[in-house]
Amino acid sequence: MKKKPKTLFSIKDIAILGVLLALYVVCGVFSIRIGTIFKLGFTFVAIACAGAIYGPVAGGTVGALGDVIAFMVNPTGAYFPGFTLTAFLSGVVFGVFLRNKTAIFRIIIASFIVEFVGGLILNTFWISVLYGKGFTVLLPGRATQAVCMFVVQVIVITLMNKFLFPILRKLTKEEEEPPLLREC
Repeated sequence: MKKKPKTLFSIKDIAILGVLLALYVVCGVFSIRIGTIFKLGFTFVAIACAGAIYGPVAGGTVGALGDVIAFMVNPTGAYFPGFTLTAFLSGVVFGVFLRNKTAIFRIIIASFIVEFVGGLILNTFWISVLYGKGFTVLLPGRATQAVCMFVVQVIVITLMNKFLFPILRKLTKEEEEPPLLREC
C-alpha cells in the first residue's frame, strides 16, 4: 500500500486558517483608531491562533494576508507594505514562541517582541516614513499604546491558551482516512 505524501496543510487546516484570516479582517475593520497614528485592535487574536496551532509559516501568512485584505475592505490612508511586514513578523514570532509550547513565560516573551519590537519600533518607524513625522516625536505616545496592548495581549492569549487553543488543537489532529478514501 502506497502512502500519500504528507502535505503542509490539509483541507481542514486551510479551512480553519481561512476562518482565522476572516477573523483578522473583522478585527481589523472594528479596531479603534485614535487619530492617524494610534490604533487599538484585536487582530493579534487571529495571528496568535494561527501561529500557536500551525506554526510560524501559517502565523506569518495570516498576518500578511490579513493586513492586505483588511486594508482592501476598509482602507484608512495609503497602503504601506511596512505594516504588512510587521504583521507577517508578528505571526512568525507567535508561531515560534507559542507553537505547542504556550507557557505563560512564552506568551509574555512573544507579546513583548510583537508589541515593543513590532508595534512600537517598526510601526513607529513606518508611520514616521509614511507621514514624515519624527520618530522620536511619535515614540512617547506610541509607547503608551504598546504598554496597554502588551497587557491586553498577555491576558487575552493566556485565556485563549486555557480555553481556545485546546479546542483548536483537538480539531486539527490528523484523523484516519475513511475506508472509502483509502487506496487499495
